[in-house]
Amino acid sequence: MLNEIMSLNIISSVVVIFIVIFIFCVILSYSKIIDLRKSAVATANEIASFIGHPLYVVDDDQAIRIAETFLSSKKIAGFVIESSSSGILSSKGEMYGSKWIPKITKKISEGDIPLGRITITFSDEEIYRNIAQLSLVSIIIIVAVFVVFNFTNRFLVSGRIKQTVAPILAGLTSFSEGNYETFLKPTPYVDVNIVVDHFNDTAAKIHQNHEDLKKSKEALIAERRYLMDIIDFLPDATFIVDTEKKIVAWNRAAEALTNVPREQLLGKGNYEYALPFHGERRPVLIDIIDAPYIPPQAEKFYKYIKRIDTAIYGESYVPELNNGQGADFLGVAAPLFDQKGNRTGAIELVRDISDYKQAEKEKQKLQLQLKQVQKMEAIGTLAGGIAHDFNNILTAIIGYVELAIFKRKEKSEGTDYLDGIFKAASRAKDLVQQILAFSRQTEQVLKPVSVKLATREALKLLRASLPSSIEIKQNLQSNSLVMGDPTQLHQIMMNLFTNAAHAMQKTGGTIDVEITDIELDEPTARSMNLKPKNYFKVIVRDTGCGMPPKIMDRIFDPFFTTKALGAGTGMGLSVVHGIVESFDGKILVDSEPGQGTRFQIFLPVVERTEDAEMIVEEDLPRGSERILVVDDEPDVVIVGKETLETLGYRVTATTNPVEAMELLLTRPREFDLLITDMTMPKMTGDTLAREVLSYRPGFPVILCTGFSAQMTEKRANKLGIKGFLMKPILRSEIAKLIRNVLDENQDLA
Repeated sequence: MLNEIMSLNIISSVVVIFIVIFIFCVILSYSKIIDLRKSAVATANEIASFIGHPLYVVDDDQAIRIAETFLSSKKIAGFVIESSSSGILSSKGEMYGSKWIPKITKKISEGDIPLGRITITFSDEEIYRNIAQLSLVSIIIIVAVFVVFNFTNRFLVSGRIKQTVAPILAGLTSFSEGNYETFLKPTPYVDVNIVVDHFNDTAAKIHQNHEDLKKSKEALIAERRYLMDIIDFLPDATFIVDTEKKIVAWNRAAEALTNVPREQLLGKGNYEYALPFHGERRPVLIDIIDAPYIPPQAEKFYKYIKRIDTAIYGESYVPELNNGQGADFLGVAAPLFDQKGNRTGAIELVRDISDYKQAEKEKQKLQLQLKQVQKMEAIGTLAGGIAHDFNNILTAIIGYVELAIFKRKEKSEGTDYLDGIFKAASRAKDLVQQILAFSRQTEQVLKPVSVKLATREALKLLRASLPSSIEIKQNLQSNSLVMGDPTQLHQIMMNLFTNAAHAMQKTGGTIDVEITDIELDEPTARSMNLKPKNYFKVIVRDTGCGMPPKIMDRIFDPFFTTKALGAGTGMGLSVVHGIVESFDGKILVDSEPGQGTRFQIFLPVVERTEDAEMIVEEDLPRGSERILVVDDEPDVVIVGKETLETLGYRVTATTNPVEAMELLLTRPREFDLLITDMTMPKMTGDTLAREVLSYRPGFPVILCTGFSAQMTEKRANKLGIKGFLMKPILRSEIAKLIRNVLDENQDLA
């Protein structure tokens, strides 16, 4: 650039010098022309003076010779001599004359006598020669001036220019390289300072714009990083594509779900994002958000697909997800736009809803179980109502039987039947207690029982209902006792036998039942989570269809059943498992499809005691106190009155609780004990007891009930009631309780 400035300066200077020299040459040439014109006039006068005499003496030839002599000087281009007497004497050379010197006509005379005239034209040769000389001189001067000026410019002017321009050029170079903080310093030259100031103003604006752009860029990068961090920490698998369907974001959840790192996918297109999810390149939700309608192909891949505004929702099962274990997922895709509304890409979120789906299945399962539980609760409620009425009936039956047995004089025909009735009634009593215990409405009472006896009774009951194609084999070797509930033990056997029979109902087969005693050593007991001691071992084996491991692992789950709808509740083996565990025992099962099933039960052995189910005559405690009996069931009142009278007590009985309260209030000294039923019309037993105790604190009261959800022994004790009995009531139970209550009350008195 400096060279261009210097060259331009030199050219302009040369042009100026050339113009000056040209003007100078023109002036010199014009001056020369004037001199030549003056010389031409002088020459014309000289010629006229020389040829005047010959013309006067009429010597025309002499005049012509003289004129020709001047023609040879090359100054004169031509002449014409005219005589006044003879006319034109001679005409020689060019008569057109010079461009610069006009032709001159000079009259010739002698005194007053006209002799003629001469017309002379002059040559331009001398003028051109002078112009050539001037041009040559001008060229020499121009060359000399150019050389001198160039030398001066190079070594003097250029130094100053460089000194002034160099910082500007350096600033421009630095600025062009991106250093927008470059500013020029003022120079000694006003004109240059204008450029410097303009540059500095422009540089300041550009610098400010650059800083603003830099901050905007940094803010944009930070915002993008912020958004990418948000996307990266989303719990759902998320990916974003640009307008060319190339992946620009693939978050951590997507990496975890697909096991494909983002580095393998960023920048890729051609449905590359579908490969980790579906194992093939095909359109997914993100590819159909712009479609005017949902393609039929998409409906094949998605169980559920729906468009809501600009977003598309879809649900599908993908076997490739979760390390090949498969997963249900819910996806949603939506377009992305910038602030101006221009499309920038699209985003898709994929949520693994496998747990939700599993929870839905579990919910449905729990709902079915809840229905079963509600059925069981309804059964429990029904059981409570039945138990109340049934216990009243059993109270009368057992009471009458006990009175008949007590009053018999000697063993006669029919006495065995009374014993049978008493056993059956006692079994019915235990069954009611078992129903209430199963429905969690009464506490379980454990006592030593014979497994062998319960097994025989269950097999005897089952045999009548089995087809002839099923054979029963028994090997009952043990006579040991276990601590348990007879009815529950009976229930264990019936469930196992029924399941074995069900497994062989189509093909027939054999049920093998073994009962033995076994002593478990410490390693064996520890492997079954039992204590090392003597156990009662029951084996129930069938030759039925068997079970695969998948079913065998769940047979003790509540409500699990392989039977058809209505053929079972799935509670049988679950109840068996619960009963065995409550007896501190263990139940094991092994089975194979087509090879049958074997159940093994281990129950702790207890020392033998008197058989709890045998009727034993014993001396019962007696008394002579006065007792008031209240029950709304007439049979219960009759049996109760007679039973207590056989024990020596004086009894007043009534079926009306209001009447009983009036008797106690009006004749308080005539009664030593109140025995009342719980559930009665007009007034409940606890209300009656509360009223009596309010007037006679400490008065002994025994409360009896067939079943009551509102009244338990603890609640009765809190009311001040001394005794609590569950119906049906045995003669021995009431005899002992009455004596204990009366004696305790007498001690307190």
